[in-house]
Amino acid sequence: MSYPWESGGPTIPDWLVRRSEISAGAKLVYAFLAGNTCQPDYPEYYIASGLKTPQIAKAIGASERSVRNWIDELEAEKLLQVRVLGWGRPNLYVFLRHPWQN
Repeated sequence: MSYPWESGGPTIPDWLVRRSEISAGAKLVYAFLAGNTCQPDYPEYYIASGLKTPQIAKAIGASERSVRNWIDELEAEKLLQVRVLGWGRPNLYVFLRHPWQN
């Protein structure tokens, strides 16, 4: 099994690439967030680097609305948990262990 932070840049994990339940956009957001991880502790690791939705959208060339939808999709599939820190502050993204990773 490979971990998202082991690659040289944002890479969509093989176990996620093969899932038809997740849109390509959600997979891209997952890879981008994983590539910007600042605390690689498995099975939970956080992105606390100050990334906000507009920054993510600009980085991947998508609209803010699309990014929010894709993050909601990842949350609905229990791949990601978003911890809202409050107005004007970036969220923390917690990567969850998922049965698809086996």
